Formats: sequence, structure tokens, C-alpha cells
Amino acid sequence: MYPMRNKQFLYCIITFMKGVLPYQELVKLVDRGVISVSKEKIKPSSIDLPVADEIYEISSAFLPSGKAVRSLLEAGSLVKPKRVDFTKPLKKGHTYLVRLDIDFDLTDQLWGTCSPKSSIGRVDMHVRIIADGVRRFDFIPRGYTGTLWALVTPHSFDIKLGVGVSLSQARIIFEDMDWLTNPKDVQKVVEFAGIVKGPTVNIDELDGGILLSVDLSGEVDAWVPKETAPVLDLTAPDKSLNPADYWVPVKAGDKKIKLEKDKFYILSILEGVRIPPYLAAEFVAVDTYLGEFRSHYAGFVDPGWGLGEELGRPLTLELRPYEDLVIAHGQSIAKLVLYKLLKTTEVTYDSGQADAHYRDQWGPRLAKYFRR
Repeated sequence: MYPMRNKQFLYCIITFMKGVLPYQELVKLVDRGVISVSKEKIKPSSIDLPVADEIYEISSAFLPSGKAVRSLLEAGSLVKPKRVDFTKPLKKGHTYLVRLDIDFDLTDQLWGTCSPKSSIGRVDMHVRIIADGVRRFDFIPRGYTGTLWALVTPHSFDIKLGVGVSLSQARIIFEDMDWLTNPKDVQKVVEFAGIVKGPTVNIDELDGGILLSVDLSGEVDAWVPKETAPVLDLTAPDKSLNPADYWVPVKAGDKKIKLEKDKFYILSILEGVRIPPYLAAEFVAVDTYLGEFRSHYAGFVDPGWGLGEELGRPLTLELRPYEDLVIAHGQSIAKLVLYKLLKTTEVTYDSGQADAHYRDQWGPRLAKYFRR
């Protein structure tokens, strides 16, 4: 048995199991007060992190590195905070610190990682989570007690934010992550579960990542942000904004596109993807074997993604190159890594998740805010 902690109910589970907690186990943590958040924020294997009513414009991003975030704000010398209200948009190119409306009281067996929501990555907002005293971004340490904060930098648009909007999501892990890293094991799982639907399936011999290729065969092959656009309202109803006000469509010539250094592109992969309910997946953000670019800013793929489609469902890329780069249709452009859930989730993306906005995704899909 694990030692009991006086301050809370011990999260009890079979001692030899490990992995990311699925929906039903996250519900138990909320019921027991280990995590304080609305149950509406619980997803198939993650928890959405809603914005609270406190936001500051700051001079630069930072890590707490052993100190409480609030103490650094009050000291003021490190980041020169200026409190702003939600009636004013977050300005493109400026950095903000936002308190999140969630609290943790984790046991020593539980820890977490975070990544931006897909809709946030698709509007080119850079979001990183920081926690009191923690020396890494997007990381919740074992036994953490307290709230979280988000560092937010809009890169392409001025952004209107609202209380309750979720910019990032957290995955809670029991004991250890259970990555699939052996290429032979990954090959067997991919074939057994039909994870990738495409002409070929390539597994990276270095780390067991599944190599995915770019699709440049559609009516629109990429989207690029307009240099001048209205404020993008994240509280707007789904599919209410006109994409022509914000985005420029790009069509590949001869199935090739030249990507310009430091510009932002929405692209699609060629293959269909199906994630079984006992696994989840993430894109590798940077792999210099594939090129000098960042392939995504969100990148988490829920269990159950694409299971409702015989041929799976493509994934969207949020890509920013660090050099001018020509890419061709079918070129390897991203890598997907798989990991196990602690248990099979009772709610999947394609079955049970009420706000699964991208079940009809095909091609380079813009964020949920925009009309198709």
C-alpha cells in the first residue's frame, strides 16, 4: 500500500499500473476534491484549464524557478506587470499572464503535463502553463498544491479573451508516462488498431514515432494569417466568423508550396488517423530530421479520434518554419508518438465528448470560430 497523506484522500489504484488518467478517473479526482474544476471541463483523457478573472500584461515570459508566481507579480521587478481587463483585446506580439480557474491538491503518485487546446494553436496563440516554484513550462509536479497560470502571446491576431475560455489542457499521470517507443511494438499496435490509414506507414527507428506526410492535393492546401485583421473574439459562437476577414487561402502549384521563414501556416496531413480508446497521441513539435520548423503548437490527439471513420481522420498542423522551405505533396512533415492510458476511457472524442468540434475535419481546417 502507498502511504496515506493526511490532507486528502489517497488516490488508490493497482500498484503495477501506470499511465495517463482517462475520463472516469479524472471525474473521481474532481469528486474527491483533488482537482477543483467544473466537470464540464473533463475530456476523454485531459482537463480543460479555464481562464479566471485576472490578467496582466507583462514585459516578458518567465519561469517561477523556485518562487510563487503571485510573489513575483507583487515584486514587479521581473516582469513589470500591468493589470488589464477583459474588455480590452490582447495585442498581437504582446505577452500576458492569466490566472486559471483551477486548483490542485495532488498526491505524490500524480503529476501532469499541459498543452494548448487545438483551437488555440490554430489561431497562432502561444500558450504555456507555469506553476508555483516549477522550473519548466507546461509541467505540474508530483504532489502539487495550488493553481496554475498561463503565459499567452498572440502572434497573428489581436485576441478578445473571456472568463471561462480554455486555452490549454492538462493530462494527469499516475506514476509514469507509458510511451510506446519500441518501433516493432509500435508497428504491431498500428497494424492491430488501424491507427494510420494511408498508402504507407513509416515508423521512426529512433524513437518509435509514426511519420506523417503533408497533403497538398485539395482546393485549399494551406491558410496564412492576414497581416491586418479584426480582433478575433474567442467568446464568439462557433462557426460565426468569416475566414476571409482573417486568412488567405493558398493553393499549391504542381503540388509544392514554398513556406516563408517565420510565417504561420495551417496545413493538413495526408493520412487518416484513428486513436483507440486505450491510447492517446501527441505530435513531436520539433524534429530536425524532418526540417527546421515547428510542426504544431497544440498537438494533443484525444483517444477515440477518427474511430467513427473507416479511413480515419486527418490531423491539422500549425507550422512555422525557421528558414525558407519548399515542401511537396506526400513529404514527411510530422511525427506522432503514442502513449497508453491507465485504463480504457469511457468517453472518446468521437463518442461521448459533447464539444468535439472537429469530427467533420478534412483538409487544412481552421479553428472552430470560423465558418467552413
